Formats: sequence, C-alpha cells, structure tokens
Amino acid sequence: MAGIRSIGHRLRQYFFAGIATIFPVMVTIYVILFIFKHADNILGKFINMYLVKNYGYKIPGLGILLGFILTILVGVVANHFIGKRLIPFLERYFLKLPFIRHVYSPAKQLSDFLFKEDGKQKFKKVVLAQYPSEGSYSLGFMTNEDIEAFDSKLDQKVVTVLISTPPNPFTGPLVLLPRDKIKVLDMSMEAALKFVVSGGLAAPREKREKDKGEKGSGLYT
Repeated sequence: MAGIRSIGHRLRQYFFAGIATIFPVMVTIYVILFIFKHADNILGKFINMYLVKNYGYKIPGLGILLGFILTILVGVVANHFIGKRLIPFLERYFLKLPFIRHVYSPAKQLSDFLFKEDGKQKFKKVVLAQYPSEGSYSLGFMTNEDIEAFDSKLDQKVVTVLISTPPNPFTGPLVLLPRDKIKVLDMSMEAALKFVVSGGLAAPREKREKDKGEKGSGLYT
C-alpha cells in the first residue's frame, strides 16, 4: 500500500514538473505563431492574394518582412530633419482629437518608455513604497521627486511613485508619498519588471561586492 502511494506521489510530482516545463514553451510558441499569423495577414494578405491569383503561389512571412522594412523606413524618417518636424506636428494634431488623444497619449508614453533610453530615465528609481497601509510595501517606480506645488500644500517633501502591479506593471495607481515612506533599491528597471510580471517568482538576488570585506549593498541589476 505504501509502495502504491509512493508511486502515485512520484507520478504526480513528475506530472506537475512536466507541466512546469511544457507550459512556458507552449505559451511562447503560441504567442510567436499568433504574432506571425496576424502580422503576416495585415501587410502580406493582399500581395499574396495577387501572387496566388496570377502566379499560383504565395510567400509565407511576406507581411512580417514588409512590416520590418516599413518600421526601418519610419525610423529613418523619424531620426532625420523632416521627421523631427513632421512627427511632433502630427502628434499635436492627434492630441486635439477628443477620443484619439485618450488612446494615443498613454500609448506614446509606454512606447517612449519601452523603446527610448530617455523614456526609461523618467522612471528614475525602483523603490519599495509603504503602500497601501503602514507596515506593508509595494514595488514601484519613483517618477518625480521635485514637486514643489504639493510640498508646500502638505508641508513635507513628497515624491510620486507609480505602484507596479501584475500582469501589466504600468497600470497601477500613482501615489504621492512622503520621502521617508519609501526605500530606494539598487535594482535595474528590467529586474523590477521581471519580478512584477512573474508575480514575485523571479526574485532579485542580493548583490555581493567583489571585495570579500564589503557587505552586500543592494540587489542585482
């Protein structure tokens, strides 16, 4: 009887170990295939329809290739004189449209953060904020520590912290907290995002100095 229980326990252990191994692989494959299918249809659909109709064949991945080339061309234009004058003009126009501005503005901010170095610098520090209650801490990003308008009203130094929540680390609340209610971490933005998106599973390791005589002073970046 004990032997059967032991076998059942091992089988269950192996089963969950198999799921833990297969699940991220299958999710990755699914996401890649999903992106490939839909991105290919967006730009390559009509060209492939023409090729099939007139020549009897189509080119798989043509839409992705065209999308890549188009992205490069837009980047070339954006980094030169015409783009630097034209794009801000178009952005000002978009921001005047009633519905579009509510979509474009946050999308623009997220894009700047993900793909521009100066965007990441706006999220100055990774911090532990004493939020939502005394004695509990939330991981967040300090976005501003020089807000004189609020400092004078509250009679104390406050900072803005974007509280990061899974699965989207940028949809948490923005809170004003006294400077002494946060702890600044020696942690990179990438490590913080991994920690949040993984639900705390990808925990950062304690940083160890090269010199044995010095104690760790933070977290790996």
